[in-house]
Amino acid sequence: GHTGEYAGAMEEFLVSFTDTIKELRTGELWTGTRSPRIDIRFALFDEEDHEVTADHDDVLMPYWMELAKALIHWSEYHASDESLAITIDHIETPDAVLDVLRPAIKQSKVKHIAIDDDGTPKPWKLAEFIDDIIQTNHTVTGVGFTGVMLSNEEWGTICNAIRIRHQSVAMEIFQVRRCFVDGMNMEVIKKILTSNSAEVDLGTNRMFSREVSIIAQCLNSNPPLAWLSLRGNHFNDADAAVLANSLSSNTNLTTLRVDRNNFTEE
Repeated sequence: GHTGEYAGAMEEFLVSFTDTIKELRTGELWTGTRSPRIDIRFALFDEEDHEVTADHDDVLMPYWMELAKALIHWSEYHASDESLAITIDHIETPDAVLDVLRPAIKQSKVKHIAIDDDGTPKPWKLAEFIDDIIQTNHTVTGVGFTGVMLSNEEWGTICNAIRIRHQSVAMEIFQVRRCFVDGMNMEVIKKILTSNSAEVDLGTNRMFSREVSIIAQCLNSNPPLAWLSLRGNHFNDADAAVLANSLSSNTNLTTLRVDRNNFTEE
């Protein structure tokens, strides 16, 4: 059983979910100065102020089904020249949910998909889902993952999809934040940095000096990478020198973010 706070947060989540579906159907998404976006977000903090991820429940399936239909409707009748950014945040998306969303996203005007802190038990078809969408829907130019744990092979599947897509419509954004608790596998780093995405975010992945050599090697090879974030890792001054040296022959990278590491001087 769940706490009263969880039940209250779930009630609020369902109200917000329903509102999002209505806004898609009526075309009344608030965009401000940015392109339209929707956030399917469960908001609850525990006693230690950590965000809680909502468990999947079959009661939610009709909502996911309505969202899928609403995405297609918005794309057909309200999008005009716009495309949508979708964030699914702190709510489990098991295969049953991905199976409902996949055909809808494949045919909708969606430009960015972010999955944050899903908490979904593995195994999970997320890599296959992302691969299929990237290959099929060329409106999608960005994918983001925060607190998503996949196998090295699954990360490889996503990287490969992005690389293949580069031959037609390049991917602009590839975010992989807080997805590794013991540092990153060298081969995965290499695949991500050479995936031909224009922007890569590898922030807060508990990377130390052991990972810096492969990052430097990739940067030295001058991939078509214009923006890279390594924020919030554990690199030191010696690592900074290695990274700096790797940039001498790199003509593509214009921004490298390295704040919130263990540097003693800026």
